Amino acid sequence: AHSQRKCVQQAAANTKHRLDIAKNESQRTQQVKLGENSQLIAECNLLRGENFSLLREVNHLRQVVKDYDEASAKRREKLRAQKIVFRDDKSNPDQDQKVSQSRPHSVSVTSGGELVRR
Repeated sequence: AHSQRKCVQQAAANTKHRLDIAKNESQRTQQVKLGENSQLIAECNLLRGENFSLLREVNHLRQVVKDYDEASAKRREKLRAQKIVFRDDKSNPDQDQKVSQSRPHSVSVTSGGELVRR
């Protein structure tokens, strides 16, 4: 009876020891997972900020393209209007002769792409 009791106590002590080891391992694993989760949350926040910044940049570039398209349309319209004026000048030979007699024609292009008659 005494040796049986000693054997049961030894088995209980071994089981308690294995339980303590399992608890410690579980606690370490939990700490590692908590650290990984913290890193993932930080990375998510960083990516959200980067995404926001990139969306802002994309919207800015879309606006730049839109402004450029509008300016190009205005330049084209202005060029069409100038071509009409040039055609009108050519259809009136008296005015064309007066201009050519007073000074020679000179046309140049500005940096904005506009034709300038001098």
